[in-house]
Amino acid sequence: MKIIKHTVIVAIIALLSRVIGFLREAIIANQLGVSGSADAVYLALTVPNIFQFVIGAAVANSIIPVLAKNKKTTANNKVFSNVIIFMTIFISILCGIILLFLDEFLLIIAPDLPVATRGFAKEIIIIVLPASVFIAISSVFRQILQMEEKVLMANIGQITMNAIVILIMIILAPTISGAYSLMYGMIIGSFITMFTQYIYLRKNEYRLVFNELSVMHTKEVFYNAGTVMIGLFLNQLYTITNRILASGLQEGSIAALSYSEKVIQLPLGVLAQSLGMVIYPILAKYASSGKNKELNKLLISSLKLVLLSSLPISILLIIYSDSIIIILFGRGAFDQNAIYMTSLALKMFSLMLVAQSLILIFTRFYYAIQKPKVPVYSIALTVIINIILSIYFKNIYSFSGIALANTISMLFNALYMLLIMKKYGISISYSSIIEGSKYFINLLVFLLYAIYIKRLIFIDVFYFDFIIKILFVICLYILSILFLERKVIKKYFNRKFNE
Repeated sequence: MKIIKHTVIVAIIALLSRVIGFLREAIIANQLGVSGSADAVYLALTVPNIFQFVIGAAVANSIIPVLAKNKKTTANNKVFSNVIIFMTIFISILCGIILLFLDEFLLIIAPDLPVATRGFAKEIIIIVLPASVFIAISSVFRQILQMEEKVLMANIGQITMNAIVILIMIILAPTISGAYSLMYGMIIGSFITMFTQYIYLRKNEYRLVFNELSVMHTKEVFYNAGTVMIGLFLNQLYTITNRILASGLQEGSIAALSYSEKVIQLPLGVLAQSLGMVIYPILAKYASSGKNKELNKLLISSLKLVLLSSLPISILLIIYSDSIIIILFGRGAFDQNAIYMTSLALKMFSLMLVAQSLILIFTRFYYAIQKPKVPVYSIALTVIINIILSIYFKNIYSFSGIALANTISMLFNALYMLLIMKKYGISISYSSIIEGSKYFINLLVFLLYAIYIKRLIFIDVFYFDFIIKILFVICLYILSILFLERKVIKKYFNRKFNE
């Protein structure tokens, strides 16, 4: 498999998906700005996020090593079928519990929220619950399709879902508010995405068989998934903590943090998540077959690629945060105050992109070698640090202090996971550190000319001027990297990783 080729395909699809997703966010921002209603919407979206990024991701990451070890289609289908059925039962029960204790749930995630906002959030959470189930199952289907090298189908689902959501929002706009139409769109979009993925899985001999239910076929998957789920839930505590602490601040604080986080998720999804999704099945196969040398080489190359891409983007987010927010959201109800609040939060979040990108790759490695407890211990310690820092910085910098605390604690998480890797035979050599110094110098030069170019005016039209500036600094950076790594990059693009 050509790692770069598949990563580029996934990245392009992810970029399209994120762009369409931003259109959805822009519609919400245009209608709601950073109001109490916007706060309610992002509180409601906490539920499908937990289902997707905790339950769905935990099962997806745990089933791949099991399927990778067993190449017999019949045995794999039994594992697949049993895992999906038991998972559906579990999350359906969980939905029932949320419905029964919805008031208590909202008091936990937003204790200081105004009564009217909390009531509105309750209404739209009830609507979005079915979508939460479909999204979680779709996460597992996506990773299995990726393992089977159905790269296009594995990753195009998010585009389909976001496109359907936008279409539903446009159709229903004259009759109901954007908040309700968003939730209905998510239900329809997530179901169509999940169903389409399952059709393609059936073509690869993965079918749901209800008369062969057996706990035996799910033990290993759910045992690992339980551990992974704890870590992923702790990771989601970042968002939940943000909601809790921001609920007592000025109106719109939750929305400002949410909008700025969405901006961070764009490059994260295109770069680190795309690469992580492509390399994970390969890391799992290398680990299961004892190919430690190949595993280590792939891991180090992936970390290097992530750093080379995420660091300059973080710098651009800091320097051009106000321009980025104006272009993405600056219209309708999203006024100057909303722009100021969101761009300030984005500045504080920017370096979190580097940390999260590294953590995504580190976590995939630990899952591949079936050491899921390492990310759990790391994130547990990090969450404690984040809560302490968030409370401290919130009292000084308000909502932007919460974003700053997130960034610092995430950087700690990345450093901790890097240091622990020595225990499993992965270490950064002295020569690599020396080599990295030239990239650091190159990055400083990039910072200086990015600041200088911002002061220039190439054209009087704001949007076009911004695009020219960004393209110019990115091209200069790419040229400098190509010059520094011309031989290695050429070799890397031509390399094939044998499975």
